[in-house]
Amino acid sequence: MQSLFAIAALAPTESSGSVGDTMRHTLRLLLGALGLVCAALGFARASVPAVRVVVIPVKGEISDAQFYIIRHGLKKAIESQADFVVLDIKTPGGALDSTFQIMEALEKFPGHTIAYVDNEAMSAGAFVSAVTQEIWFAPDGVIGAAAPVQSTGQDVDATMKQKLVSYLKARMRSVSEGKGRRGEVISAMIDSDEELKVGDALIKPRGELLSLTAKEAMKGYGAPSEPLLGAGIASSIDDLCVQRIGAGRFQLERMEVSWSENLAVVLNRLAPILIGIGMFALFLELKTPGFGVFGITGVVLLAAVFLSGYVAGLSGHEPMILFGLGV
Repeated sequence: MQSLFAIAALAPTESSGSVGDTMRHTLRLLLGALGLVCAALGFARASVPAVRVVVIPVKGEISDAQFYIIRHGLKKAIESQADFVVLDIKTPGGALDSTFQIMEALEKFPGHTIAYVDNEAMSAGAFVSAVTQEIWFAPDGVIGAAAPVQSTGQDVDATMKQKLVSYLKARMRSVSEGKGRRGEVISAMIDSDEELKVGDALIKPRGELLSLTAKEAMKGYGAPSEPLLGAGIASSIDDLCVQRIGAGRFQLERMEVSWSENLAVVLNRLAPILIGIGMFALFLELKTPGFGVFGITGVVLLAAVFLSGYVAGLSGHEPMILFGLGV
């Protein structure tokens, strides 16, 4: 249509000198100019690239297997030149060493990182969320209770706990620089002895750990009023992208977890059971002459536990695995 307008404007006209001819000539010029403007606007709109968003799932307990999944997702995001990485978080917490590895990997990502707390980001999940540029919440999202505990869930020794709490608070302050009150808020989630106040408003008294719902994280404090922790509440990741980037302006890509990564997560969950069965099988092997099925079972189960993190990288090597099993 714009081309027709332009052609109409450039078409020769008979110079009759009448008022009607002059009006028709002026109309053609106006239509032609309108067509050129519409064409320019259409080209400008078409030339705006869609914002690429990669979604990485952070589900279940934080472990080495989860670290490999996130590292794989970040590598994929870098290769596809993604502008945003959204962590879809639903975790009760997990191992600190794996959490620190995840935090370091996120800090190295050149694009923009967002944590989407889909239901819960507790303990180690709060640390992972803290290292991102923005923290968004599902309507029923909860974050907090990040005090260090043993892998069994019991409290650590008082002296060791004091050291860990001091280190974690310093680490959170470091990754939270320039992000409002995030450092103070996360510190209150780590240390039960820390009081959290904004002005005259007491948010957390001493003697308890801070946990926040989505509405509490978005509540404004101070002058000018700023949300305590969150950047927004969204019903889904699609809704998050619409609010943050704009409808029709983003291209969403969800990372698919491979079979080997899923297997690594399952092995990590079953680790205590596998260790128990493996040790019992080795005990039976010691009580029987020779080396047989109990010894093989024990070795295999213990190897599966201690090498579960490396299982996440087996995807794509199926021919080699089948060949090894055949041998």
